[in-house]
Amino acid sequence: MYLAPSFMVMEARRRARATFGVVRFDAESPFRHRAWPVAVLVWAAATLPLTIWNIYLRVKSSSCWRTPLYVTL
Repeated sequence: MYLAPSFMVMEARRRARATFGVVRFDAESPFRHRAWPVAVLVWAAATLPLTIWNIYLRVKSSSCWRTPLYVTL
């Protein structure tokens, strides 16, 4: 959900710079800076372990280990 779009944006921007050079538009996106895809990747790297840990704690605290995960959430 986060990784593929971020890598696609980074690659597309790299190829566009190689093909067209630096091009400026009057209506540029506020997200044009190189740090935005990197920030999304950092966010994905931070949320994945936290989500896994949260699911683990919910399953661990449930009364039955065989309870389906969607029921405990």
